[in-house]
Amino acid sequence: MFILNGLGDFLISEWLWSMTFAWSYLIVGVFTSWFLLCRIMSLTMLRSCVLAVLVNLFSFLLYSALIAGFFMYLLQWWYVPHEYQVTTGPFVANMYLAAIYTIFHSIFFYGLHRLCDAPKMRLLLVALLSNSLAALISYFYIVIVYKNCL
Repeated sequence: MFILNGLGDFLISEWLWSMTFAWSYLIVGVFTSWFLLCRIMSLTMLRSCVLAVLVNLFSFLLYSALIAGFFMYLLQWWYVPHEYQVTTGPFVANMYLAAIYTIFHSIFFYGLHRLCDAPKMRLLLVALLSNSLAALISYFYIVIVYKNCL
């Protein structure tokens, strides 16, 4: 049960991070996904744009449904951040967020691979690189804009 509590607190705290300081992550994620889908997958700009928006929307909605629907509504999870002593900086929080979104992107791309036989390893490479780049760019944005708040 202790592991489930830690996992739930981690996922909720990362979701709160993505809704507050790291709100730019999704916007940057769409652009990095679009760029890498154009370059690595050799898709047209329109198809890359549609796919980038869909994969990021899917990940955001799935993550929000997991947190709001499963943890908060079904499990009646309550989260008090000041009870926990573990704190991370914005870089580590963004990299954790990138790891979570990479998992959700991989789920989406696995379904896409099953539907239209797209190259699986290239799609996983796009998921990993686009989320890593989005985390770095979003981190620099957070540091520049919110430098006095953090």
